[in-house]
Amino acid sequence: MVIDEQTLAELDTAQLREVTQRLLGELRHQRALNEKLVYENAWLVGAT
Repeated sequence: MVIDEQTLAELDTAQLREVTQRLLGELRHQRALNEKLVYENAWLVGAT
């Protein structure tokens, strides 16, 4: 999700809360994916 600063300034409290929840969800997903890839990479490096 990409939102420019001007758009953020125009959002009301409820909309900001929704955007924050979505971004936190994306962040959790990215973190989980990163941890999975680090684990798989470590496994592959150890297997060679």
